[in-house]
Amino acid sequence: MIQFPKPDVDQFFRTYVITNFAVSKDESKLIFSSNLNGKQNLWAIDFPNQFPYLFAQVDQQCNFIKFDQENRYVLAGFDHDGDENYQIYALPTEGGKPQPLVTGEQSDKYFFSDLSKDGQRLYYMTSKENAQFLNIHRYDLKTNEDTIIQKGEGAPTFMAAMAPDESSFVTISSLANTYQLGYVVVDGEKRLLTPNKDEVHIVSSPVYIDEKMLYFITNYGEEYSYIASYDLETGEFNEVLKVESESVTDLKWNKKLNTFYFVTEKGAFLLEVFSGT
Repeated sequence: MIQFPKPDVDQFFRTYVITNFAVSKDESKLIFSSNLNGKQNLWAIDFPNQFPYLFAQVDQQCNFIKFDQENRYVLAGFDHDGDENYQIYALPTEGGKPQPLVTGEQSDKYFFSDLSKDGQRLYYMTSKENAQFLNIHRYDLKTNEDTIIQKGEGAPTFMAAMAPDESSFVTISSLANTYQLGYVVVDGEKRLLTPNKDEVHIVSSPVYIDEKMLYFITNYGEEYSYIASYDLETGEFNEVLKVESESVTDLKWNKKLNTFYFVTEKGAFLLEVFSGT
């Protein structure tokens, strides 16, 4: 009889993972990052087809994928051999070789934040010239003009949301895992989203429902995180929704349905819905 060796333990650790994905605005294409061929690459599915094809072979980790609203290009972030120094690249919508867009020295980090509705302005954070606290930049894809719109100071600073008309944006200053302050920046002026920065709390998942109203998650003054709002016109902070003995962990806004979707945590994750009005 044929004698077979015992299974190699390695085969049980070769699993498939999907780390990021994005869907085009018209929902005709899905792009995702996966190790389907042994290394991390970008794969795509053109609906209604259900089988993936290789979209871009990079053999590198990917930290985001973003479609242009008009399907002119795709943005993605790749590191180099697992160094986690992600930089930003552009790809054609039909797939191909990534082209450097916002890149620098191999030791620099570039983190995608947002893309304007017309697809002409890219917002990102970088460790270049401010490795400790990061700077926030705006890059004009049409003119190639790159502008620092805020310098990080005092704590690592991340852009977390941009107003629909780009008139303001939200930053998170991360002082510690349990101490993260949220600010809205209007015409260069930083406004604290919560009443008192000296009370240890966190702010996360800020969402603009229009140019003047922000919703976000915070545990300011409470044991469990809840949904709060900030009115840019009045500067008023309000507690909007609390779930008894549960912490809100994620918040998404559906403008078309005028509805929020949020996730709560209490030993397990729960998905819930409430109206923005």
